[in-house]
Amino acid sequence: GLRILNIALSGANGSGATVQNFGFFFYRGAHDVTLGNLDLDGFDLAVYNESGGAGDLPTTNIKLSGCRITNSVSMGYLGAGHNADISYNYWDGNGSDNVFDHTIYLGSAKDITNVSMVGNYIHGQSSATCLGTAVVAHASIDGLLVKGNTVEIEASQTTPGCWGMGFNNTTGNTHAVYYRNAVFSGNTIINAGNTSLTVSSCPGCVIENNVIIQDADLGGSVGIGVVDGPVRAG
Repeated sequence: GLRILNIALSGANGSGATVQNFGFFFYRGAHDVTLGNLDLDGFDLAVYNESGGAGDLPTTNIKLSGCRITNSVSMGYLGAGHNADISYNYWDGNGSDNVFDHTIYLGSAKDITNVSMVGNYIHGQSSATCLGTAVVAHASIDGLLVKGNTVEIEASQTTPGCWGMGFNNTTGNTHAVYYRNAVFSGNTIINAGNTSLTVSSCPGCVIENNVIIQDADLGGSVGIGVVDGPVRAG
């Protein structure tokens, strides 16, 4: 395997040239990589874990742990792969007020297994107003663990167009979208606006022991929403 540890990388502070302003890019079957104790600041996209284009293998065993990721103008983390591990990272100021930008976006057009997102602290976004979803997934995952994470938005920045975590199939993509045997446990979601936790297409799903706090008065909001919609089981 490959270990990349204890370094700081600075991007171009939102050049808009996304393809040229990645912190890390893993694709075409990249495997067994640990990113640990890194400081990534000012990228358009800090970590891109591309799960496999046409004819490519998904990535395997890409681990991001104990890192500080700040001021990613588009996304902090995009993609997923077999045994992807996103654990105990600090995220601040990632994702813009564009609804297609997120701090963490688990995306995959191929079936993947065993994805863990544990112990992350996620704060705010790169713009002054929260629109879109801080953590979102549109993927086909068997074995998903989302545990002990905190998503916190300032009450003054949240809006009815802001969401906390969305693991759903409400996407225009036509590939399979599901979260089999998923566990959402012990997460804290603060001032997420419209809906704090959204889940759909989740057979064998466990949702337990989560804390949801809403300080902003938006005229109504949802804690946990289990969405009814067409199943894309593939």
